[in-house]
Amino acid sequence: MRDHKRTAAFLASLMICISTAAAPISVYAENGDDTSAATVEEFEEDEEAAASTASESYIVSGDFSYSLNSDGSAQIQDCTATGTELTIPDTIDGIKVAELGKTAFGSDPENCPFEKINLPASIEYISSSDPFMYCTKLKEITVDAANEYYTVSDGVLFSKDMTLLVCYPQMLGGSSYTIPEGVTELGSAALYNTGLEEITFPSTLAVIDYFALGSLTGLTSVDMSETALSSIGSFAFSGCSALSEVKLPDTLYGIDGGAFYNCKALTEITLPENLNYIGQYAFMDTGLKSIEIPESVESIAYSALGYCTAANGEETPVAGFTVIGQYGSAAYTYCTDSDSDYGYTNDFTFMTPEQAQQQSELLAQERFTEGAFEYAVISDKAVITLCTSQDTVIDVPDTLGGYPVSTIYPAAFSGLTATVINLPDSVTTIREMAFYNCAYLQSITLPAGTESVGNNAFDTCTSLETIDFGGAKTIGQSVFYGCTSLKSVTISGECTEISVNGDGDTPFMDASALEEIIVTEGSGNYCTENGVLYNKDKTTLYAYPSAKKDKEFTLPSTVKEIAQSAFYHAVNLEKVDISGVETIGTYAFEECSALKSVKTTNTITSLGVDAFFNCTSLKSLRFGDKLTTIGSYAYGFYYNEDADTENDEQAETLVEGFKLYCDKDSTAYKFAKNYGIETVTGTVELFGKNVDKTFLWVMAGILLAAIAAVIGIITGRSIKKKKAEKKEAERQKELAERRAKKREEAEKEAGAENGKEETNEE
Repeated sequence: MRDHKRTAAFLASLMICISTAAAPISVYAENGDDTSAATVEEFEEDEEAAASTASESYIVSGDFSYSLNSDGSAQIQDCTATGTELTIPDTIDGIKVAELGKTAFGSDPENCPFEKINLPASIEYISSSDPFMYCTKLKEITVDAANEYYTVSDGVLFSKDMTLLVCYPQMLGGSSYTIPEGVTELGSAALYNTGLEEITFPSTLAVIDYFALGSLTGLTSVDMSETALSSIGSFAFSGCSALSEVKLPDTLYGIDGGAFYNCKALTEITLPENLNYIGQYAFMDTGLKSIEIPESVESIAYSALGYCTAANGEETPVAGFTVIGQYGSAAYTYCTDSDSDYGYTNDFTFMTPEQAQQQSELLAQERFTEGAFEYAVISDKAVITLCTSQDTVIDVPDTLGGYPVSTIYPAAFSGLTATVINLPDSVTTIREMAFYNCAYLQSITLPAGTESVGNNAFDTCTSLETIDFGGAKTIGQSVFYGCTSLKSVTISGECTEISVNGDGDTPFMDASALEEIIVTEGSGNYCTENGVLYNKDKTTLYAYPSAKKDKEFTLPSTVKEIAQSAFYHAVNLEKVDISGVETIGTYAFEECSALKSVKTTNTITSLGVDAFFNCTSLKSLRFGDKLTTIGSYAYGFYYNEDADTENDEQAETLVEGFKLYCDKDSTAYKFAKNYGIETVTGTVELFGKNVDKTFLWVMAGILLAAIAAVIGIITGRSIKKKKAEKKEAERQKELAERRAKKREEAEKEAGAENGKEETNEE
């Protein structure tokens, strides 16, 4: 949400300043932000109170009122002299006069009589709010030659070193002026209301303070392209009603509030590529009908562009005002920015530079009408520029005027109430925002011959549930933005490019109800599996549908990269296994509020910004020492909507109970310590549980000891058995030997007996 808010007091004071040449009101900071004020009454009361309080502290001496500085010197705060020539004294009441306050010459431009003002040698400082702004009759300023801080050159008051132009007297005369080379700053109201019609700027100029060139009603053009200008102060060119040409330098960083307020002749302006911010009311009440905003612009304040003041004093949007820029940029945001607390909503037309160029080309084409269709003929083909049909079902004809219909131009079907739109086979090109805000459109199938679908083609088609891209080879940025009912997307297998927006987001993250993505067979760059989008070889996961009903998901082993925003707002996903992944992109799992478990391996090397941001159910993650690149708020944080950011309370808040499991002194460990995230070191994941390494070693030791004991027992038994077996073998051997010996002895005895019997017989 933008920081800049609408204030009635600001507008009221602005009108007073412009119309009466009253003192500039410092309602803008140097970065273009406005300070708050409540009501006109409160503002006036505060001013009166401040003036009253200040005046009470002033010392009156003759025609002068003064205050005392901390060093004891005097600062002139007011003068009531009535003559046409005024000489500021060196001293008042014996006190050195060192400074001139912002109302030193009075606060009423109608009654300031001074035509000549003489400054003494004692003046060291002149208020940056320019006390000379009220001197509408001033012709001449002199400075004592002995003054060390200020000098006059060609009737113009400068700082002594000629770097600051303090005051060009309003009645000095002349229609042209060349600011001397070496001047780096134009002080507040420095050339205000001088009647100059031509100004040449030095190359050294870096700063233009507020009201510096205001109310130069004869000034028609300014060329600051060769300067070193970095900022244009609040109301710097306000009231330059004839200013029609402005050339800005590449060095310009900021345009403060009201800078070109009431420059009614200004109908076009080119902003430099390095511009960072545009302040509140910067281009209010100009002649601009469109403006191109560089992508470098990060902040556009409320009513900065596209507003004018109505007869009743109300801020009114300029009819048909168009902002040209890039999708996802501050320009895009500004077109629809709103704040219910302050009761404003912007509703401006947005175009890319390409669209603007194409529209310009189209406007140059002769257009025809046939039935409910307006068309132009380009290269012997009909281009539909507008459809006015109020039918529920719209059948787009094959031909218009005898020419085949080939292209649907930007916004051609915007805002129609049809539930079904049938396109002919002849259509090859769907241009940017072609079906923008077709809130009743429920489904659409593009022709097989479709070649390309432009950026935001179906933006805010809130009833669209299914879409088939036919043969489309390229699909533009944010094509599904605001398609809150979209459930199924079918993409041609020949598709070679699905574009991302300026923030790097895929079109699918905008479809919060998406359940499946289907890629048909083909030789393109994409494929799908179970409704999930990958590149052709499945090394990168591009998009996981936000409303896919699965609670658990395991990535294919081939996936090495999870692309930016791939799992963004996957509301049902509770558990994911990303083992083997090496790179996790920016916002990859952001807003996965149901996600409780993420299984990782020590392969991850890079983790993008906000990768797991707002994963409020995720209480732990584990990363190894290979992770060396980590983006801000990558894990452990959620966005606290109750944070008091206006009082510098940080919205990014630690998820209660979140722990990071990692190796000590690893990149993940250092990141966690830097962000105040609780870390747990010295653990490993075992069977889905985080186990302490020391415990694991102890248990391993016990297990090894047990194993050794068992082995010892088994070994002992084996040895004992072998010994018993050996002993038994030896016993059996001995027994066998004894038996053999006995048999031998028995045989010998039997032989001896037989011998005796034979002898006896003989």
